[in-house]
Amino acid sequence: MDNCSNRSLPYLLSLSLLVVLSAACNNGTQESAPSQATATSSTPQSLTEDPSLSAWANLISGTIDDFSEVYVGKPVFLGPSGSLGFQMEEQIQRHRALYRNLTSLKTKQRIVAREEQGLHYEIGSFTTAQGEEFKHLLILKQEGDTLRREMEFITKAAVVDSTVIEAFDQRRAEWIQLCNAHNAEKLVTSLYTPHALYYNHKPLIIGHEAIAADYQYMNRAEYSLQLSPIIVELVNNSIAFEIGQCSGSYGGKYIFVWQKDRRGKWWVMLDSNI
Repeated sequence: MDNCSNRSLPYLLSLSLLVVLSAACNNGTQESAPSQATATSSTPQSLTEDPSLSAWANLISGTIDDFSEVYVGKPVFLGPSGSLGFQMEEQIQRHRALYRNLTSLKTKQRIVAREEQGLHYEIGSFTTAQGEEFKHLLILKQEGDTLRREMEFITKAAVVDSTVIEAFDQRRAEWIQLCNAHNAEKLVTSLYTPHALYYNHKPLIIGHEAIAADYQYMNRAEYSLQLSPIIVELVNNSIAFEIGQCSGSYGGKYIFVWQKDRRGKWWVMLDSNI
């Protein structure tokens, strides 16, 4: 009996060692799981605390499907180069294909454009999981506590030489000079792209002839206007957003979207003064 016990001792010691090692491995696995759960739960559930931006992100991700939480009934969408976009449902599907995996979303500046009508202008940006950055220009309509998108222009961003702002200063000065010279036709043909858009809560006005016709009030001798930029946002090598303040015969805010042609000259591609 004693000899048998002595022979069994090494086996029992080996078995005990295996049990201890197995328990240690299990403990290690159990300890690593909470750390992964913690890492996952620490990921922000929302990209932004701004309800307007958060609602858009939720719509693009597919978390919500009610367009009315984000957009007015008939919003205006512009494509990446400034051309007219698509109808709501198709545009949202395109957004979801391009921007579904957002990693950041923010407003750079939101400006009250017309308080009595609840209208705001906004410039902001977002990035995707692919590392691409986009910038947006919005006209927002406030209804109760909700800001809905009335006009939306999204285009890809890129690093731009900031010295080009001098070109906008020069072109803006030309705009002011021609406006105050009461020459709407020359103003439009000298500063606007051939298919420029004018957005002023009417049916969207497109092209030189239509915009010049709408601008006939500038031809009155008593009409005068000055433009003072509040923010000029360089988007990429061919697009820049501008929001500013009018003074004189009209005292509201304005939007210009500047577009550069192949020769390097900047033109107004979108004009809004709601």
